[in-house]
Amino acid sequence: MIFPLLNHFTKTFQSLIKVLYVNKIKISFVVLLISILACDEIPDNIVDQKLSNTYVEYIEAPDEFTYFSSDSAFATSIKFKNTNSVDNVWLKVTSLDGSSTIHEQIFMSDEGDLFLSGDKVKGDNIFTALIPMSKNFPSGKYLIEYYLQNKTSYSQDKSLKVAVHSFNYSNTQINLPPVINEIIVPSTATYGQRITLMIKVQDSNGLNDISSVYYELYKPDGTKMVNSQGISQFPLFDDGNTSINGDTVAKDGTYSVFLTFPSGQPAGQWRFEFYAKDKGGLISNKAIHYLILN
Repeated sequence: MIFPLLNHFTKTFQSLIKVLYVNKIKISFVVLLISILACDEIPDNIVDQKLSNTYVEYIEAPDEFTYFSSDSAFATSIKFKNTNSVDNVWLKVTSLDGSSTIHEQIFMSDEGDLFLSGDKVKGDNIFTALIPMSKNFPSGKYLIEYYLQNKTSYSQDKSLKVAVHSFNYSNTQINLPPVINEIIVPSTATYGQRITLMIKVQDSNGLNDISSVYYELYKPDGTKMVNSQGISQFPLFDDGNTSINGDTVAKDGTYSVFLTFPSGQPAGQWRFEFYAKDKGGLISNKAIHYLILN
């Protein structure tokens, strides 16, 4: 139916230290190796470490930022231990769920150009950038992804993601829930017939504030439909993918999905309940539609 090895590592590492000691290799190398493996300064931030002589010491970025007309940008910095092979450093800012990108690429600077990039000292291995925010960006959680390019492979395709940081953003606007204002769904269907579910959604905070649109389905006996994966909230889409889900125009506030009732499902009146949810967690009005399955 279409609805919607810590012990092993420790022993191995202890053996490595023993071998290094037996061969009288300088203990400073061991300490350096430990520090590289541990990365205590930035737990969980290193994403892709492929440059053997370059690693991130720390990043600086706010955990919270509130938009004001007099304060509409913030600085973020990333420090590398070694920048001999670094050619460019840049960042990308997206919503935490990846549904929207507010800055595709902002280059970071280590040129001491305080007023342009926020960088204070030239050549100290600390790269900085200013991230402008807008009152039109929905309040919610965002992700900063930090990338670098080495000198031997200048292209965005060769970029390495080396750190990430999330922050909460407030645009200081009053958050209002989305509103479902139109349902375009047939009132009858037959077994095996593909139908299109379509609803139109508005949000006073902008369509970018909508995080998900979904429906719940109830059988003629009143029981809620749950699929084999345990899902009971089935998504609709506003991605313009007409052949996959019937949506014709992306990001216009009209959400669609295909649905087919296979044989074996009970005939009678089925109830659809449609909802929209915004990035602040507010839920829209419940929009109900009945369909007779013959």
